[in-house]
Amino acid sequence: MKKKTIFEDKFYPPVLDLDDDLDDEEAFRQAMSDVTRLPEADRRVRVRKLTEAPAEQAAAASPPEEDPERLFLQAMDGDNESEFFLLNEYVEGGTQAWDTRLLKKLREGGFAVQAELDLHGFSQKEAVGRLQEFVLDCCRRGFTCVRVIHGKGKNSPGPIPVLKNRVERWLSRRSSARYVVAYTSARLVDGGGGAMYVLLRCS
Repeated sequence: MKKKTIFEDKFYPPVLDLDDDLDDEEAFRQAMSDVTRLPEADRRVRVRKLTEAPAEQAAAASPPEEDPERLFLQAMDGDNESEFFLLNEYVEGGTQAWDTRLLKKLREGGFAVQAELDLHGFSQKEAVGRLQEFVLDCCRRGFTCVRVIHGKGKNSPGPIPVLKNRVERWLSRRSSARYVVAYTSARLVDGGGGAMYVLLRCS
């Protein structure tokens, strides 16, 4: 018994009785002999010129994937100079717009530290006075980069490190713009979130 199908015959291609001796071009012509050419207005084909091969285009659009294992080993390499900070410990800023390359160099320890001030044990008022005297003295000496050690505020009464916050406020004041170009948390070897590099404007 012939199996019944729900599809009409028009959905199936006709069986073509073509001569096996015909070449491909002649066989194509015979197969297309009863095909009616569509009027120009009814055509729906759009041709877009490709400037690149599709594979090359896709490769250019998406960057190559990094090997996670290689990246991990690179990060754990002892010679790698990447620094890791807790977000609530890291600070950076300045009293005016600064060049991002300059700030990056300061952050990475690219400037030689010429003097440092340790504020451990001072009250907020005393620390601000010492900081101001230190910055003015360094500018008179022509120093460009200094380090200020303020600690991480582990003994502060609340979650905010009081002394660190006070130092940053002074460095970012409008009146400090005469002396301070930018500041950033130090590298781990220089105190990390418990110290700052300060780039001075000495003229």
